[in-house]
Amino acid sequence: MTNWALVIGINEYQRLRSLNYAVQDAEEVRDFLREEAGFEHVFYFSDNSPDEIAPDGSSQSTRPTYANLWSFLLDFFEEPYLETGDNFWFFFSGHGIRHQERDFLMPCDTNPRAIENTAISINYVTERLRRCGADNVVLFLDACRNQRDRAGVGIGLEKHQGVITISSCSPREVAYEIEEIGQGSFTYALLESLKIKGEGNCATVERLYQRLRHRVPAINNYYNKPQQIPYAVVEPATKYHFILLPRYATLKDIETLKIDAFRAETEGNYELAKQLWVQVNVAAAGSDVEAIEAIQRLAEWKVRATPSPQLTISDKPTKPWGLKLLIIAISICSLAVISVLAVKRVIQDTSILSEQQLPLNGKVINGLLNEDDSSGIPLDKTYSDAYIFKGIKGQSVTIEMSSKEFDPYLVLLNPNHSELDSNDDLSPSDWNAKIVVELPKDGYYTVIARSSVEGESGAYKIKAILN
Repeated sequence: MTNWALVIGINEYQRLRSLNYAVQDAEEVRDFLREEAGFEHVFYFSDNSPDEIAPDGSSQSTRPTYANLWSFLLDFFEEPYLETGDNFWFFFSGHGIRHQERDFLMPCDTNPRAIENTAISINYVTERLRRCGADNVVLFLDACRNQRDRAGVGIGLEKHQGVITISSCSPREVAYEIEEIGQGSFTYALLESLKIKGEGNCATVERLYQRLRHRVPAINNYYNKPQQIPYAVVEPATKYHFILLPRYATLKDIETLKIDAFRAETEGNYELAKQLWVQVNVAAAGSDVEAIEAIQRLAEWKVRATPSPQLTISDKPTKPWGLKLLIIAISICSLAVISVLAVKRVIQDTSILSEQQLPLNGKVINGLLNEDDSSGIPLDKTYSDAYIFKGIKGQSVTIEMSSKEFDPYLVLLNPNHSELDSNDDLSPSDWNAKIVVELPKDGYYTVIARSSVEGESGAYKIKAILN
């Protein structure tokens, strides 16, 4: 597996308000990728970065102007350098804008009155990055730096097939720089999260995103900044299980990827299946027998599927007869593991949002909201627990939360982490919250359990059941 990245940080703008810590953000990310994450090549553009050597041997300026960035994306990504299983990360810290229903990143010489001609669309960025050959493209966008530039709507809303995009704030929010820490709150939380080792690490997209959605608002609250909640768009949804940092992956992470890979095979999505099996084998340090056999099997299917004049129906690739039974068996085993893991994990780093499986069998879970469910920062009063369950499209689910100590508030998030439903029963007699919903898609749903009034704490009960 090979890892490359493009990191951009811009403080000095010619026609926009200059920033203070975007370059520092980019430097910190660059150093982490090179020195700790082990990336083989990190391209770096900033106000004072050295030149890059182009494929033709010429020297190319890395000052983040429109012409330099556009040309670099055009020249360096014309031919594929990477392959299946490889990763390319893109990090941008600077100004961004949503213009005419499209997301744009703003180079240092952007003219705000000529966005389409002087800013770079994220669509162009992803189109060029996908040409590198890597099947895992990850974007981290720390933009939307002030209200005037944003025109009231954040960037990172566009969907790009096969691309993971995590933006520093949700629509209609601002991304803030924190003078006391000398960085943007998003990048600070991002690096902090990626550096966690052992229990509670953020090796997967799902865990990283959940932690950022809790940690960034906590940092802003502590430093008296308005709310800022990171926002992710992940296509396809299976990439929520993508392992960003294989060295920190758990056995459960690998088993989850295996289930996704088997499912892709049964559905005939062989390219996705191959990508997932390669990820499994990388996370297992190249020693997973099931993954190795699956990759070989898919390679044979690809050869058999190559059109020829003699091709008959019987020659076309078929699904192995035992594959569906195998995925069912693995799913049952995984559900058994999940039920064992239903006990709430105790994480020493209390800045991580508590997370546990929520069984859909009516089992009552006893929870407790207290300072251990906060960010761990003094003065922060955001207390909440997170639960996840795996749902199937069309299922009807009832989720109930009750407490004798505070007024419960429930939020249900879709697999893409957008809000599906919420409930705050204002009746003072029962202190209950209840959601009844039909699930719109397959995937992992997140239930946020909290109080209706920020800062309230105490014991509660929560349960979920299929109707």
